[in-house]
Amino acid sequence: MELKCAYLFTICLFMVFSGCRQQGNNPEANLKIDAQEQELQRIEPLISHYYATNPDSAEFYCYRKIELLKSLNRLETAVESYLFLTELYEYRKSDAEKALASISSAAHVVLENPDVQIRNPYLFINLGNILLQYNLYDEAILAYQQSQLLKVDMPPDAKILAFNNIAMTFQSKQEYYSARVYFTKANKAISNKKDILMAQNYNYINNLLLEMGQLDSIPYYHQLVEDLVPQIDMKIFQKNKSDSLKAYLEISRILAVSTYSVAQYYGLKGIYGKADSCYRKVLVMAKTNGFNRLIARTYFKLSGIWEKQGQTETAIKFADSALQTNLKLKNFEAVNENAKFLAVLNAQIDNPLLAAKYLKLSCDYSDSLRIREASAKFLNDKAYLAGANTKLAIKDLRYRQTMSSKVIGLQKMLIYLMLVIGLIVFLLVVSFRIYRERLKRTNLILARRTLEVVTKEAILDVFPLLPEPKDVNDELISQLNHLIKSEKVYLDPNLSLVNLSQKLNTNRTHLSQIINEHYNVGFNEYINELRVKEICRLLLTTNDKNITIDHIITNSGFSSKSPFYSAFKKFTGVTPEVFKRMNPSQN
Repeated sequence: MELKCAYLFTICLFMVFSGCRQQGNNPEANLKIDAQEQELQRIEPLISHYYATNPDSAEFYCYRKIELLKSLNRLETAVESYLFLTELYEYRKSDAEKALASISSAAHVVLENPDVQIRNPYLFINLGNILLQYNLYDEAILAYQQSQLLKVDMPPDAKILAFNNIAMTFQSKQEYYSARVYFTKANKAISNKKDILMAQNYNYINNLLLEMGQLDSIPYYHQLVEDLVPQIDMKIFQKNKSDSLKAYLEISRILAVSTYSVAQYYGLKGIYGKADSCYRKVLVMAKTNGFNRLIARTYFKLSGIWEKQGQTETAIKFADSALQTNLKLKNFEAVNENAKFLAVLNAQIDNPLLAAKYLKLSCDYSDSLRIREASAKFLNDKAYLAGANTKLAIKDLRYRQTMSSKVIGLQKMLIYLMLVIGLIVFLLVVSFRIYRERLKRTNLILARRTLEVVTKEAILDVFPLLPEPKDVNDELISQLNHLIKSEKVYLDPNLSLVNLSQKLNTNRTHLSQIINEHYNVGFNEYINELRVKEICRLLLTTNDKNITIDHIITNSGFSSKSPFYSAFKKFTGVTPEVFKRMNPSQN
């Protein structure tokens, strides 16, 4: 055994030495790896810096980073970099085609390398946001859900964000029940009920209720937002001035959007005075904080309110304000809608020149929109392919995680089963040992009592008989006791119930019945007890050490050792040897 351990230890040392030697023998490879690591460390801050200031430089360094990561076989980080690059194309360079190509590249790396695992939940959330831009709803939901399946401690904010995004994706698919379920999950996941996330959640629910046509609950949720905004815990935003300003801006936006929702509620209910008042409040908040898209939407809603009240000129004024704002924002779809509405309004007040002007403007932007839609068709096909690859990659990741979880679950179950079996075996062993100890004590007590009885009978020279029956005048019993006392018939190994009944001039059935009634034992047990008691008396009174147990057995009426030992232990609780050692006079 020692030689085997020494041999294994030598092999381990040799392997370690060989590994060190191989590394030492390839200094050029080590230098190359070190240089690549240093370049990675240099590139990281450059990408973060150029992301905000120079997207082209950020793109260049991001590709260089991916190249280095692949060379170093750090594929998980390479996938993360591909997704970061996708975000760069989508939000900084507005290049949808390259964004989709980057998503596809990330998906291919995952599919071709089964060992790759993505552990950052925000990467899946960003991926879902990008897929959602191309109306790839199922793929986006899959990405959001994957962020929640990662075997990491998921930050609460990421969990809430994922729930809300899944809900809004279902809302885009017009699956309103599922959307409401996930908005509720997000609400429950917010531990601090005075968090800004709670106010956002109320706004999301209000928007959903508007779309579903369930208007009665909208004032209730608006009131919740108004009550919550002054109580929002700002301590979490006091780390630096920039975060605090962003937080105040977000709170203002939430309150403005909530007021906008309740204004829509009053408009749909036909309560135009309150709707106008709420929209004007939204305009004040939006202009104060620079929410230009909200300003444009509010102007357009106000124009609709005044048009329904027959105030066409006021409606034209608000619609024109909406049009000018959307032109500045280059929101061409909204411009088209505003221009059409202005053409209708001017036609109502018999102003055909302005109506024709706005109609022409609408047609011009309709043509540009059709061109954009035509050019986007090919992009949508690519989006479908990219989404399909991404969906396949995420499903592959989920399958691997599921299989890994099943293996871990089976291993845990096996360990628990072994522990339970071990515990049962331990309890059985302990119980058996306790039983053995109790039985041993019981047998010793029985042996001591037997020793006391036999010793007393030996001293008094009383013949070893069982207690006399109650009816001592019974002739047959007296004859039986006489045979036992004077002739010691029980020492005859050939003694049987038939022989004994013949000596007593009776039949075996009557004799067996007498013994059962008066001694409460059967014939064989009665004779064996007499024999054992005789042996006990001999063991206590015989001091000759040359007389062995075998000698006693041959003269005690037992035909062999097996019935002798069984009868002796049953009567005394111990073996003859132990019984003999328990006798103080023998010791």
